[in-house]
Amino acid sequence: MPERSRATSWGIQEGTTLEGRSIVIIGAGGTAQEAVRLFGVFNTRITVVGRKAETAEGADRTVTITDLADVLPSADVLVLAAALTSDTAQMIGAQELALLEPSCILVNIARGKLLDTEALLQALAGERLAGAALDVTDPEPLTDGHPLWTEPR
Repeated sequence: MPERSRATSWGIQEGTTLEGRSIVIIGAGGTAQEAVRLFGVFNTRITVVGRKAETAEGADRTVTITDLADVLPSADVLVLAAALTSDTAQMIGAQELALLEPSCILVNIARGKLLDTEALLQALAGERLAGAALDVTDPEPLTDGHPLWTEPR
């Protein structure tokens, strides 16, 4: 905000629309349900990945975690909204990140330990992922000097 409030021109357009994008949300609880509702206003195609194949309200498709590798390549945005359990710890690692298109944005709004931080850093540095929006991290709080602080994506 400070940079934009002092700007003297519109600058380079850096954003893109969510309109018509494919969203994959891992998790089917309250946080995921709210994400489905919010993304839905953008005419997105939403796939929810849950423990059970029960239909998630507002989602176009609901699959189980066994189908994760099949849906990751279609994600324009991957949202982590799952509970942290022994089964979900580091569920997104190098193998899963490699299935995403380089234009994909990863968003973690659940638990930092769902994501392998080192694998994320490597994917971002290697430009194999367009960016990451992290409400949570591993470690948390993020330590001073951690590479995520300076990663431009």
